[in-house]
Amino acid sequence: MWHNLTPADFQRARHVLNLRRFDTLSRHAAELLELQARHAEEIKALDAKYTEIDALETMVAAFVREIKPLGDLIFRAYAASSAAIPR
Repeated sequence: MWHNLTPADFQRARHVLNLRRFDTLSRHAAELLELQARHAEEIKALDAKYTEIDALETMVAAFVREIKPLGDLIFRAYAASSAAIPR
């Protein structure tokens, strides 16, 4: 068998390997694009959650600023009323 190999046989083998290599690189590029797109979507979703947390924090801070004076008033009223109740 070895004595029947020709330079054309080696050339064909190289050609087959080049085709397989091209196929592998093509699949790799397609998979990479797909993975990058999926990661971009995940990052977008995480960024949206981050924005939601920021908005919630802002709303809570505004609520506390609005309610705190009322809370102090209610606490003083409760303290005054419970002091007036005999035990």
